[in-house]
Amino acid sequence: MILKTTIVLVALGYLMVKLSKAAYRENLISYFDELHQGDSLWLLVGVVLLMPLNWFIEVLKWKLLICKIEHISITKAISGVLAGTSISILTPNRIGEFFGRVIVLDSHHRVQGSLMTVLGSLAQLIVTLLLGGLAYLVHIFSSTSSEMTSYAFYVGAQLYVVLAIVVVGAFLSSGVLSILLSRSKFLKQRYSKYIGIFELYRPTELFKVLKYSLLRYLVYGLQLFLMLQFFQVHLSIFEAITTIPLYFLTLTSIPSVALAELGIREALSIGFFSDLSENIVGIVAASFFIWLINLMIPAIMGGIVLIRTKIFS
Repeated sequence: MILKTTIVLVALGYLMVKLSKAAYRENLISYFDELHQGDSLWLLVGVVLLMPLNWFIEVLKWKLLICKIEHISITKAISGVLAGTSISILTPNRIGEFFGRVIVLDSHHRVQGSLMTVLGSLAQLIVTLLLGGLAYLVHIFSSTSSEMTSYAFYVGAQLYVVLAIVVVGAFLSSGVLSILLSRSKFLKQRYSKYIGIFELYRPTELFKVLKYSLLRYLVYGLQLFLMLQFFQVHLSIFEAITTIPLYFLTLTSIPSVALAELGIREALSIGFFSDLSENIVGIVAASFFIWLINLMIPAIMGGIVLIRTKIFS
């Protein structure tokens, strides 16, 4: 109970600190006063409404993975995802999410459930890498028309296609990993119940996991685009599809704790979007509110789940 209560209090306390002492606080307040809410409020409403859709897609993905060892209801899956989000804000690169989600499972399924959760996170990472890489290629091709750049683009495009095929193919054939690991007598004797996890999934099921990950990525990207528009950081569609994936890719590649992630988000958002708009305050505000809506609010809701859930049994 002390552990769970501490997690919730830290999340709430950190949220209040950020709301009261966030960078550009005074500028943000005056900026809100200047916004024509009647014309742009629907953008903010759209971002807020997309948040539950974003997480519900993740719930469906996790439920699909977990059903191999335990059939859980949608309500239970939602509780697990929210609990994982709450714990993840206190751990490097949100690794606590893997352990937080499985507290809603039967105790003898939790280790396997953690491995399955890793598989879902890997699918999300693959989508982020592939779309970020594609955006980088398009950015190179569109930035200049020199012969050297065109040559580099075509070489890079070929390497990208090969890499995409290899990465996606390896993910869809992850059952092979279980077969290879099972050849070790040491691992087979002691961890046979765990190394066989990846062998449970057919390629069609793993492809569905990738589709869920892609859909969630698109929803998240749309949220950021709408939030930038709300704060009058006007990007064209082309600028959005070539810059937002690069921003996501860079953000994913930087090790951080979610509680300290906001400063990184602010710095990266300025670096990526300041060349497209001089509205620095709007860029920082969009980054902050995306973080607040998509991470902190679900984390606080997950804290309630943690308090009501028996962790040790």
